[in-house]
Amino acid sequence: MNTTKNTIAILGCGWLGLPLAAALIKKGFHVIGTTSRPERLPLLENEGIEAVLYRTDIENVNALDRLCAASQIIITIPPLRNNPQFEYAKIVELWVSYFENRCERLVFTSSISVYGESTRKVDETSLLLPATPVGQQLVAAEQAVLQAKGTEGVVLRLGGLIGPDRHPITHLSGRHAVPNPNAPINLVHQLDLIAAISLLMERPLGSLPRQVYNLVSPQHPSRETYYTQQAQQRNLPAPIFDHSQPAVGKTVLGEAFSTDFGFEYKNV
Repeated sequence: MNTTKNTIAILGCGWLGLPLAAALIKKGFHVIGTTSRPERLPLLENEGIEAVLYRTDIENVNALDRLCAASQIIITIPPLRNNPQFEYAKIVELWVSYFENRCERLVFTSSISVYGESTRKVDETSLLLPATPVGQQLVAAEQAVLQAKGTEGVVLRLGGLIGPDRHPITHLSGRHAVPNPNAPINLVHQLDLIAAISLLMERPLGSLPRQVYNLVSPQHPSRETYYTQQAQQRNLPAPIFDHSQPAVGKTVLGEAFSTDFGFEYKNV
């Protein structure tokens, strides 16, 4: 492998990848990052990122070659949820086949949707029961990463994503008949994700206790309790929940990462 130990590549500098890259640069890493939009290249460069233009619908091995200069590669490009027929797993399999044996650690950001929606407590060892085409694509993509040859494959299953410019209350506010009032929330804040993934990147290669981690806040209040509080904090109309049906929803446990890395979630 002809890689640079202090270089990290991020495939997809979007909502998570861009601030993650900025945080890693502050920690002293050199970051190579991709965007699919030419107009965003200056934005990446202004953050100190070695910017690369890459689109999944155009074959560009030169761009992938540049990422292989890194010892660690993070895939943050998500499936196209508005196009569940998009063959996301095949794209990830293509990336894995290109990166394996060429980088030392390959990290893939998946989703807790791989567990499905049945009411149960789940951790990293639980049976995967994806209930949607996107969830099924993610399971196949995870397997490709975990089976990568000559590299340390790591899967991070992210909870529902929230952050300064992204929160479910903005579209739940004022709505009526919102289902599942007593179901638990399984969210993770952008700042916690950045802190957690940064810790992972600093861990010596080959030293991880496990290959799969849930990244989810340990706080699981009910949907009604949580979103009512969030609406009050933002001076928004609270959603009105429908109590006529039994609650359905899993509780995702993310303690493994906290235990292995001494990590504390600080935002929900």
